Amino acid sequence: MKIRTGFVSNSSSQSFLIYGLCFEAVSELPVFAEKAESEDFDEYDEMDKLAEKHGLEYHDPDGGSLYLGRSWAMVGDHQTGAEFKAAVKKAIEEATGLKNPSLGTHEEAWRDG
Repeated sequence: MKIRTGFVSNSSSQSFLIYGLCFEAVSELPVFAEKAESEDFDEYDEMDKLAEKHGLEYHDPDGGSLYLGRSWAMVGDHQTGAEFKAAVKKAIEEATGLKNPSLGTHEEAWRDG
C-alpha cells in the first residue's frame, strides 16, 4: 500500500467558524453607510482594515452573505464563553456603529472545483 505524505496541491476547500454578525451588504453597517455610495469605495479593503483594527475577522465566502466576528479558536485560556461573546459584541458595536447587533455562531465550508 502506498501512503501519500506530501502536500495535496489541488485541494481548494475552505471553511470558517466564527461568532459574530451575518449581513448582506457593507452598506448595512452605519460606519460605511455614506462611504459605500462613493465610486472609489473598496468594500473589501475597508472591511479588512476595519476587522484588523478591532481584532475581528471578515469573510465573504461566496459573494453573498458577509460575516464579521471572531473565530472560536480565539477564546482565551481563562475566558468563559460568555466573556468571549461579550468581547466580540463590544468589538462589533465599536467597529460598525450598530447598537445591540444580533450575533451568533456562523460556519461555512465550500470547495472550488
